[in-house]
Formats: sequence, structure tokens, C-alpha cells
Amino acid sequence: MRVGSRKIEWRSIKDIGIIITPLVLFFLPIEWLQGERSVCLIKNIFGVECWGCGITRAIVSTVQFEFTEAYRYNKLIVIVFPLLVYVWGKTLILSFLKTCFTHTTPSSSPPKPFRLPLHQDSPATNWLRGKIQSFLSKH
Repeated sequence: MRVGSRKIEWRSIKDIGIIITPLVLFFLPIEWLQGERSVCLIKNIFGVECWGCGITRAIVSTVQFEFTEAYRYNKLIVIVFPLLVYVWGKTLILSFLKTCFTHTTPSSSPPKPFRLPLHQDSPATNWLRGKIQSFLSKH
């Protein structure tokens, strides 16, 4: 197996994982999470709930559109869930852009940037290509 194809395989697996995570949470039965013993060290050692207790159940309930149950599990869901959606969306978009605008070669050389199929001497094309490449290099 070549190094370039291995990178493509791992990137594809990561992309699939990013896409199906919300689907898995949507179909995960909340009863399964309720029946399990808590893994929270603070709750198990001291017997009191910490600020994170119930956040997993709250996230699953929110993904399943049970907002009152989610709020009952952990009130911080109103902050945590929008942040998770933002991070998920940003990761999904960046993964898509990296997949679309770069390609790997069979050798171990770094990937070559995608060339836009427009006129090469156009100032607008050069500006757009520079913006895409600077965006991809930062992320």
C-alpha cells in the first residue's frame, strides 16, 4: 500500500465518522445511557454531581429533539450544544475543503494544491486561489 493512498483512506474514514456521528446519536436509545452506572469520578468518589454530569444524556436528547429532557439532564446544554454544532460544522467544512482543493500523489511528496480550471493570468483567479490556499494553510 502506498503512503498517498493510506492518507486518502484515513481521511475518508475520518470524513465518514464526522458525517455519521449525529446519526448515531439520533438513533442511540437514551434508556441505554440512563441504565449505565456513572463514570464521573467526582460523583463516584464524593457522591455529588459535577457540572458535567448528565451532559452526554443531554446531548443525545437534544439530537433526538427532546429539549425539555435535555435541559433536565444538564442545564449547560444551552451553551454546550451550540458550541458542539459549531465545531462539528467547522470540522465538516474544513474536511470538505481539504478534500476538494488538495490531492495526493503516489510518492511521499506533499500534496499539490488544486488548480482552478480558469484562465491562469486572471487577477481574480490569482486572488481566489491565494485566498483558498491561505485558508487551507491556516487550518
